[in-house]
Amino acid sequence: MSDATSGYQIDRIQFADGSNWDQSIIKAQVLKSSDAAQVLTGFASDDLIDGGIDDDTLYGGAGQDRLLGGDGADSLNGDEGDDYLNGDAGNDTLNGGAGNDVLDGGAGNDRLDGGTGDDTYLFGKGSGQDTIYYANESRVGKVDQVKLVDLNAADVSVARDGYDLVIRINGTTDTLRVTYHFMSDATAGYQVDRIVFADDSFWDQTAIKAQVLQGTEADETLAGTGSDDIINAAAGDDVVNGGSGNDTLSGGIGADTLNGEDGNDVLNGGDGKDTLYGGNGNDQLDGGAGNDMLDGGNGDDIYLFGKGSGQDSVYYAYEGRADKLDTVKLIGLNATDVSVRRESNDLLIRVLGTTDSLRVVSHFTNDATYGYQIDQIQFADGSTWNQAAIRSAVLQGTDADETLAGTASDDSIDAGAGDDTVNGGSGNDTLSGSKGADTLNGEAGDDLMLGGLGNDTLNGGLGNDILDGGAGNDRLDGGDGDDTYLFAKGAGQDTIYYAYENRVGKLDTVKLVDLNAADVSVRRDGNDLLIRVLGSTDSLRVVYHFQSDATGGYQIDRIQFADGSFWDQAAIKNQVLQGSEVEETLSGTGGDDVIDAGAGDDIINGAAGNDTLAGNAGADSLNGNEGNDLLLGGAGNDSLIGGTGDDILDGGLGNDQLDGGEGNDTYLFGKGAGQDTIYYAYENREGKLDTIKLTDLNASDVSVRRDGNDLIIRVLGSTDSLRVVYHFQGDAAGGYQIDRIQFADGSFWDQSQIKSQVMQGSDIDETLSGTSGNDLIDAGAGDDTVNGGSGNDTLSGGAGADTLNGDGDNDLLQGGAGNDALYGGDGNDVLDGGAGNDQLNGGDGDDTYLFGKGAGQDTIYYANEARVGKLDTVKLADLNVSDVSITRDSSDLLIRVNGTNDSLRVMNHFAEDATSGYQIDQLQFADGTLWNQSAIKSQVLLGNSSDQTLRGYASGDVINAGDGDDNASGAAGNDSIYGGKGLDTLYGDEGDDRLYGESGNDTLYGGAGNDVLNGGTGNDSLIGGDGSDIYEINIGSGRDVINNYDVSSGTDVLQFGTEVSLEDLWFRRSGSDLEVSIIDTNDKVLVSNWYAANYYQVDQFKTADGKTLLDSQVQSLVDKMASFGVDAGAERNLTAAQQTQLDAVLAANWQ
Repeated sequence: MSDATSGYQIDRIQFADGSNWDQSIIKAQVLKSSDAAQVLTGFASDDLIDGGIDDDTLYGGAGQDRLLGGDGADSLNGDEGDDYLNGDAGNDTLNGGAGNDVLDGGAGNDRLDGGTGDDTYLFGKGSGQDTIYYANESRVGKVDQVKLVDLNAADVSVARDGYDLVIRINGTTDTLRVTYHFMSDATAGYQVDRIVFADDSFWDQTAIKAQVLQGTEADETLAGTGSDDIINAAAGDDVVNGGSGNDTLSGGIGADTLNGEDGNDVLNGGDGKDTLYGGNGNDQLDGGAGNDMLDGGNGDDIYLFGKGSGQDSVYYAYEGRADKLDTVKLIGLNATDVSVRRESNDLLIRVLGTTDSLRVVSHFTNDATYGYQIDQIQFADGSTWNQAAIRSAVLQGTDADETLAGTASDDSIDAGAGDDTVNGGSGNDTLSGSKGADTLNGEAGDDLMLGGLGNDTLNGGLGNDILDGGAGNDRLDGGDGDDTYLFAKGAGQDTIYYAYENRVGKLDTVKLVDLNAADVSVRRDGNDLLIRVLGSTDSLRVVYHFQSDATGGYQIDRIQFADGSFWDQAAIKNQVLQGSEVEETLSGTGGDDVIDAGAGDDIINGAAGNDTLAGNAGADSLNGNEGNDLLLGGAGNDSLIGGTGDDILDGGLGNDQLDGGEGNDTYLFGKGAGQDTIYYAYENREGKLDTIKLTDLNASDVSVRRDGNDLIIRVLGSTDSLRVVYHFQGDAAGGYQIDRIQFADGSFWDQSQIKSQVMQGSDIDETLSGTSGNDLIDAGAGDDTVNGGSGNDTLSGGAGADTLNGDGDNDLLQGGAGNDALYGGDGNDVLDGGAGNDQLNGGDGDDTYLFGKGAGQDTIYYANEARVGKLDTVKLADLNVSDVSITRDSSDLLIRVNGTNDSLRVMNHFAEDATSGYQIDQLQFADGTLWNQSAIKSQVLLGNSSDQTLRGYASGDVINAGDGDDNASGAAGNDSIYGGKGLDTLYGDEGDDRLYGESGNDTLYGGAGNDVLNGGTGNDSLIGGDGSDIYEINIGSGRDVINNYDVSSGTDVLQFGTEVSLEDLWFRRSGSDLEVSIIDTNDKVLVSNWYAANYYQVDQFKTADGKTLLDSQVQSLVDKMASFGVDAGAERNLTAAQQTQLDAVLAANWQ
């Protein structure tokens, strides 16, 4: 307390050796560092504080102190007095405090703040990346300096980064950053006042500012001061900000951005794609080489441009001041060296013979008064174009493709050659396209538009315009007003295209300047009016002229000829109703029209009224539309559509398509009429009466047939026919039907008679379809298709390969002779395929399949119904149980008639254990015997003397394979399978099964479960599979092989029969197998791969008297028996000593 003078202090420390520390020595000792991080605080005197290693905090206090940080990230605080702070190694923080301090960060990235006073910052090679951090003192006269102890000016570079000054040591990563140095133009108090070099030279504030305004080859940002700066960015993509003052900014090489900001600035972009912003003041902008963007900002600005300047843009350089004077100054260029054009609202100045151009974006906005415009162009010879001269220059075209735009006054614009766009603007303008495919837009005013040569587009806009497309195929639209369209020989194929105006009293005129009425033909094409010049390909099409009967607003009101005569609207309509020999479209009016198309493939539209339309020769299309119309197709394949009203349709010669439309229509048909079709003629109105009138035919002269849903009337002895498409849709009540057929003798067939006629088959291939009632259909000979429809129908196929579809309800289907396909559909159906190999499918319901001798090889084909309680029956009409054999073939049930080739196959009967829905539920025999599903299953498990495949079910089955080389499998359940005679293969599959090979060399597979395998007589192969299996071996078993590969945890046993004792067994190794022989017999069993791996071994050997030998004990017997060296068959010939040894081993291992 009080610098050890308050009275609490110890004045000295005396040691045992007599030495003493007085107060000054005590103070010095406590300012020495240890190896640990600590806080050391000095006294009011001049202290030396050494932090040593680790991260220390040092406080100098009053006095002129020396603070040494040493190693570690130290915090040094000089406090009062002129202090020396040395951070040494580590990232240190140095705060000088009050006084004229010296701060040396040492190695590491340090933060320095001298505080108040004239401070010196030492920096040199190896100092790292230090920061003088917000070291603010705004005292007038302060002198803070950076002293580069081993560096001269040539060794460093300086740059401005935002408000910071950055000093870099060349060739290193060492830097010193002075934050906020340039705040308020380096006057805010954060600035370093001078930089002192090793040779005692220095830079003051002015020199520092000058240094940071010189660019390098790197990309950098340079910023001026509040004075008049000269900044040269040099190479690199630089950003240069002039600040206030009249600055000169040079971008040099690279894509630079120059911002003049305040003052009258000179901006030189140099090479590269530069962006120049003048800012406030009267600025001069020169983009230099490259494609530059220029914006002078506020003030009277000058844009310099010349050859080699590239493709520059004055880009949205807006200033709305009334007296502004912005100038484009063309260096080295006169008016003859450039072209000027308007592109949309842009002014484009091009240097002829080069790709150089200057675009003034939005120059012409609001007729060049909005504020984006250049006010004058100044040439090298001193001449100047003001705004009026610029406007005049852009209205004269060249040979190039260009856009020319007029002003609000009366302009005369000649586009010249090229594909040009000319916009007249307001005023009464004269627009000339000259050569090329031009677009002329008159816009407002009474304009004269001359397309000239080429395929032009002329849009009159508002006003009473005159449009002359000239030579070429032109598109014309007069727009609003009373417009005149000029057309002449050689004008090409012009179109007045959707020129709509629905004003009452409008008078649009086509003026044929050198043509009279005899020189032209007029036709209606759809809703278009087509005027053709005879003897040429010239034509004028008026699109939509006839819209709304030529009152829709698209119509030409009159046609005026060279002799002064004209056609009004009524005369035009009359002219277009007369056909010629060419293909054309003729359209009627709202009255009763008589239209004769003449020769050619013509289209005739009747419109409203009771019209008579005659197609004559050619493939014509006649549309009656409204009214009671008479349509006469004439020769050719015609299309006749009646439309609304009670129409009469006569296709005439040829194969015609007819549709009466709405109303009670009459179709005329006779000999020689061809193959006509009433095509989707739909009307579902109650009480409709559509009639086919056979003009020269009676009922005996025709046949009628149903083809799908179509009705076909054929003229006997000819190829003439009339097809009514969809007649039978909805049981001939769907709206497509003909209601009656009238014959030449006055008789007629109504709907019920037509239906009756189509149900009787013939000897040809045909399709017959029933109605919704109970139908009796006999298809006769031929390969026929018969569809019963709803109702309880009887369908007979007769001879031929027929397809019978019962559809709904309870039907009887009789295939007859031939390979037929019978589909019962819904309901309880009876299906009899008859002779031939037939496919049967009863569909839903309790169906009965009839089968007997001579029925062929029939198939019930995937007849699936999963309904609970269904009862499908196979009825064997003339067969009893003894007459047939039934077997399972994969998943099929196969019923064979003994002594014949006749069979009935039920496909997928046994799928999912005969429960999937494909199964037959019972078999009925001629004597009344019934086999249900259980009986059928049992029958197919009994074998016979042939080679068969037998398969069990999910339940526990007993399968007797009988004689023959059979294949039998138990499937799921605990099954018993007997092979009988022959070479049999038995599969237990799942469950605990018992497999008996019986006689023959058999193969037994136990599968999963605890199985018993008994090969019987013969040399058998026994494979137990998974589970605890038992292999039974008896005298007479032959030479069996056991393959006991089993990795499960079960216990497998080789069980010997009652006639075999343990003394009768001889064990020997045979390669990798174990051989066990029954002595005095030829019987033996070989356990395959016994020595290959444990999982091939059986776990126990058992005899009938209960003795057990474990697998682990087998080798003792093998070794002992092998030691006797006896041959096979001589096992009984042991010496007494050998027998004694063997008995001992047997007794020790068989338990």
